Amino acid sequence: MRVNYRGEIMPFPVNIIRGKLRLAGLSHSQIATVVQELSHDLSKANPVHEWTVLEKTRMGLKTIGKELQSRFELVLRYDALRRQEDNPIPPVVLVLEGASATGKSMLAMSMISNLGATRILSTDTLRQVLRSILSKDEHPELFCHTYQAHKHRKTGDQDLADIVRGYLAQTELISPVLRKFTGRVLSEGTEAIIEGVHVIPGSLGDIGEGVLEIVVNLPPNIHKTMFMSKRDSTGLMTVSDEPDIREDEYQATRLIQDFLLREAKRARVRILELRDYDEAEYTLNQILLDHIKELVATYGKGS
Repeated sequence: MRVNYRGEIMPFPVNIIRGKLRLAGLSHSQIATVVQELSHDLSKANPVHEWTVLEKTRMGLKTIGKELQSRFELVLRYDALRRQEDNPIPPVVLVLEGASATGKSMLAMSMISNLGATRILSTDTLRQVLRSILSKDEHPELFCHTYQAHKHRKTGDQDLADIVRGYLAQTELISPVLRKFTGRVLSEGTEAIIEGVHVIPGSLGDIGEGVLEIVVNLPPNIHKTMFMSKRDSTGLMTVSDEPDIREDEYQATRLIQDFLLREAKRARVRILELRDYDEAEYTLNQILLDHIKELVATYGKGS
């Protein structure tokens, strides 16, 4: 599909429409029907303006229901306000937090499309970058998994478990860079997804109103299964394939997760329970829509 922008022709990513529809709550089958009809209607037309694409999409929602139409209109309202140069409405930065193997990365992949995010960051990537800058001799706690860092350095409350204090020692090296990244994307005015274990719940929300922190949690039995199968299911070669070692590492990881859950409750950060990815994505979309609704209500007055 192509659109006309100020007299010039450029390709239009239909996936943007799919993401907005998914964020509004449509199922994959409903989205496929709407997009198919949209593509058919516009296939023989000359390149159209983007607003024509959106208007055709609106028409395709008439048979789906008023509630879904209302949600889609909210998404479009947010987008329209974001494009007004004199309107300070902030972009959404969705932060998915939680210990290893809680499903953050898989959820982030879906939300990249749903939110239309053009900035994506894993805190594991930040850790890798810092490993190329900082010395292993000076910061050995950075050159291992979060549940192993306590063997090298610990920080934080003495009453905390050593594994948690080691995790905090690794996290405190990453947090300043992460805060700078978050501030940067907010100043750029672009939506972003951040995911990773190195985010203490409540540590980024003060940077801007657009920041939405969510802690992803699994029941311990499901968490254990996902953690134990990580090498087989993802091909990750940096984790042990010895069941006894992985068992001990899971127990350490669960200590970190329980710490993050306590911090989330203390900081009043929303906890998303994950038992099924589709259900969790749907719930996360609703949380995100509520966040967008608050931003629109705050910044959309008089617009």
